[in-house]
Formats: sequence, structure tokens, C-alpha cells
Amino acid sequence: MLYIQDLVVVFEDEHIVVVNKPSGVLTVPGKDESNPSLNKAVFDRYGSESGRMDKMVVHRLGMDTSGLVVFARTDAALRGMNALFRTRKVTRKYEALVCGHVSQDHGSIDLPLMRDYECPPFMRVSTDDHQRALLQLNAADVGKKVLEGPKDSLTKFEVVSREDLDGNDVSRLTLTSIS
Repeated sequence: MLYIQDLVVVFEDEHIVVVNKPSGVLTVPGKDESNPSLNKAVFDRYGSESGRMDKMVVHRLGMDTSGLVVFARTDAALRGMNALFRTRKVTRKYEALVCGHVSQDHGSIDLPLMRDYECPPFMRVSTDDHQRALLQLNAADVGKKVLEGPKDSLTKFEVVSREDLDGNDVSRLTLTSIS
């Protein structure tokens, strides 16, 4: 459970709040709102000009991803931050530990992404087979977002180190989201 006192705030002013999100915490509430979210904890502690929790969300991180998340406290900050993220003026970098030793020192991953119709709200790489499976689904059953077309996704990677973890080869990567 995430409580207001558990928030690790790295920056705050009258316009934005930047919070360190731990792994295992939702950025925004799920459909049934039974899981605690970082958004709710920030809203409960700081509020927002609009009085609406959803009007604070600038971007998200996946539940299992830790990192910094920016929340807007004012409508102007929300518009400005959304524009920066939408136009890719903000660089999003991640560190990942992956199985095996990646042979290239750097490169790019250019694969389209789609909503995972078997495990929403997760995303997956879109393949022709996955797109054909969507033809059998009904928007009333799975929701319109699941049936949206795949989105381009380009990520650059750089190997930071090749390591051994409990007898298994792993590579530590820096990932930079391009699109």
C-alpha cells in the first residue's frame, strides 16, 4: 500500500511535483481503483488547480518500472508539460537488466507496439498474427483502445556492462525512447 508519507518527492513548486516512483506501484489508478496509485497519493498530498486527480498526469511509468514521474499542479503546467512530452522535447532514458550478453555495444530496436489483448493494460510487440487475432475481437468486449492500430516505437540501446548474476549471463543496458 502506498501512503502519502511514503512519497519521495525530488522536486516541487507551485506548478509541478516530481516524485520517485517505486517498482510495483501504479502511476494512475487501474479500472477498479482497488490498487493504490502514485497519482492518488500525490493528489491527496498536493491537490491540483482543477480539483481533478486525472488533470495532474503528465506521463506514466509501467507498474514494474521505477523512476521519476512528473505531475502537474496547474492547468498551464499540464498543457506545457504535455506539449514537451508530445513533441519529444523530453528525453526518456531507462536502465534495464536483460538476460544474456547482448553482442552489439549499441543499436536500435524498431518494432511496432500494440495493446496486449490477452493481458491488458500491458503492451506487446505487434505481429501480423496479433493483428489477425484482433479481427475476431469485439470492441464491446475488449474496449476500443485494444483495437487501435499498432504504434511506431523506436528505442536506442547502449550496453553499460555484461555481467554474471547468480551464474546467469545478463547485460545492463541504457535505453533511450525515441518514438
